[in-house]
Amino acid sequence: MKKNIKSWLILSSCFLLLIISIIFFIQSRQSTNQDQQNITLTDVGFDTPVTFQAQCSQEDFEKYTKILKQVFKENNKRFDQYNAYSGINNVYTINHQAGSQPVAVDDTTLDCIKLALQIHEICPKFDISYGNVMDVWHTYREEGMKLNEKGLLIVISGPSGVGKGTIRKALFNRPGHNLDFSVSMTTRSPR
Repeated sequence: MKKNIKSWLILSSCFLLLIISIIFFIQSRQSTNQDQQNITLTDVGFDTPVTFQAQCSQEDFEKYTKILKQVFKENNKRFDQYNAYSGINNVYTINHQAGSQPVAVDDTTLDCIKLALQIHEICPKFDISYGNVMDVWHTYREEGMKLNEKGLLIVISGPSGVGKGTIRKALFNRPGHNLDFSVSMTTRSPR
């Protein structure tokens, strides 16, 4: 009985040592020339930042980032409803020509439309035909962009007691001012 327990302990210890060795081997292999890489891209379209993260060499990461940028920029053109692009029939083209003539689209756009229709069958709340809603959003987006070109945004921020209120009062006391006041965030109750 003692011999069986002793054999079992030795065998278990050897097995544990083998597992620990394998773990160290795998970790040392991964860390040789692969590091955690990440980048946030703000110039690839869709009016949103895209964060890309990978564990690979710097050279591979740069290659993957280049591919990612290319794919996002191509798809941004493909699904842009505000601008037409040379050599591609995109959502803008479809929306502006579909009622008057057939519009040929590339396989990627067609596959996306087919997939969207399949998803709509599973979940009716997912609807790619939200044209009217997008038109309303587009109208206000365009108006907002025009107003931004005309206006000036002044942000006054700082810790308590540094004179933010004094500056605001001085601006509002100027004759003929065309200013509005908005508190976007505060950490205390109003005085």
